Amino acid sequence: MPYDVKDTLLERKVLVLAKEESTYGTDPVPSQATDLMLALDLAMSKPRAWLDREPAVGPYLGRVQGLVGERHGEVSFGVEIIGALAGTKPIIHPLLLACGMKKIQGDSTLSYIYQPGSKWWPSTGEGPRGCTIYVYTIESEGDEAILEKFTGCIGNLVINSTQSQILRFNFTFSGLYNAATKVSSGFTSPTIPSQLPLKAQDITLQLGGTQVDVPVEAFEINMQNEINSSSDLSGTYGIVHYYLTSRNPIGSLNPELSNSSSVLAPTTVESDIDTPTTESFRANYIRGSRGLQITAPVLVKKDAAWAARNGVRIYNIPFQLTQQNGDDEIKLEFAPAV
Repeated sequence: MPYDVKDTLLERKVLVLAKEESTYGTDPVPSQATDLMLALDLAMSKPRAWLDREPAVGPYLGRVQGLVGERHGEVSFGVEIIGALAGTKPIIHPLLLACGMKKIQGDSTLSYIYQPGSKWWPSTGEGPRGCTIYVYTIESEGDEAILEKFTGCIGNLVINSTQSQILRFNFTFSGLYNAATKVSSGFTSPTIPSQLPLKAQDITLQLGGTQVDVPVEAFEINMQNEINSSSDLSGTYGIVHYYLTSRNPIGSLNPELSNSSSVLAPTTVESDIDTPTTESFRANYIRGSRGLQITAPVLVKKDAAWAARNGVRIYNIPFQLTQQNGDDEIKLEFAPAV
């Protein structure tokens, strides 16, 4: 059969959907109308363990045919973050839950607020739970696609805020193995949000309740979730469950050095590290009437490395976010501008 160029799968023609699961590993069937993710830098793989066989076969040095053993799925991507109005669930809700966050507030009238959770699949409330992710890779003509399905996804969240760039949350998931399928529906008319994303520009950035008074180009927060798997002899593909077993939120920021700074003067920074001193963190993003506020009650500076940016001395400051009162190392509030 001759090669038909219309059947070629194109890198740009991809659709990513995600939906929270009611039962771990059970596909809730995400919809292109409600569960579309504005995904960037998509990467996915299906690691398979190969089982070599080396039985003794007389005079021959070669091996006999091996076979595939344990297998699972991995998928990662960034998402542009859109601020929310009161009563509006953020698009990334299922991804946050799958990264160990719990909804502590949010309904038809209240802002949606998330904090880390330590109790998975709670009997009440919307707490940490797995999600199913669909990745459609669409052929050139557009009437068929390959569907890669990842169920039981548990993962990690990294927040990246770089000056004059779109605010993005980066997600990395491990999930249960599913074979690829060819489909002809479910991807042809996605509902793309009309709202524009938030920019990392003209934000309110505070440490210890005081506005940071020197230029900071970027900050990053990494939840550092530890993900482990559960293997079972009766499992079709070996791995039957993923767990988030620990977290250690860390981050970094890179302020310019100034002796006149009331918050990040070199002597203040070094004293904060050596003592050590704790302080709160706040970053507030606004676009029109939509917003997002990221706060942490306890930030501890761990070090301060001298560097340079555009000929100006800067500090690269790694920090740790720790709990003040239980599961509160970080709070994400999708809310109108405050």
